[in-house]
Amino acid sequence: MIYLNAISLWEKAAGLQHLDAHIELAKYYEHHLRDYPEAARWVQDAIALVERSSFTAYEHNYWLKELKYRLDRLNRKFRSQKNK
Repeated sequence: MIYLNAISLWEKAAGLQHLDAHIELAKYYEHHLRDYPEAARWVQDAIALVERSSFTAYEHNYWLKELKYRLDRLNRKFRSQKNK
């Protein structure tokens, strides 16, 4: 029940272009539902958000590195899941 409320709030925040909401949704889909394609979609949206945001160079590089690492991990998990 708590996640249903959180998901609704994260989705609203994501619609307002909040990076943290995208990340939390990706984590939820990855860890709780094991829906790796949906988690990857949220990470890809987060990457697009970072690329068009006015972060400092440090923040931009930091977030892109973190998000690309997460996306690579999700893709590995998805491939592993398909091979079972």
